[in-house]
Amino acid sequence: MQWYDGPARAPARKPLDEPGLGRFSILVDDIQAEYRRLSAAGVPFVAPPGVSKTIHGDFWVAVAIDPDNVNVQLIQPPSSLS
Repeated sequence: MQWYDGPARAPARKPLDEPGLGRFSILVDDIQAEYRRLSAAGVPFVAPPGVSKTIHGDFWVAVAIDPDNVNVQLIQPPSSLS
């Protein structure tokens, strides 16, 4: 994913929408089910599932924090791209 908006330089602690993100992404088939499953297991989320509109369709995205404090982005692509 590439952000086209936002500052050109990122601060030391980066918000989710700034360049140079410290995260990795995992494609999922059902983001709502994964969100429920991981939340029930105690995984913290900094961004619950939400829609990210793109020229390729609507992607569902959520961001969790792993035990090492790394952002883990779950992405459900539009059905047209699955």
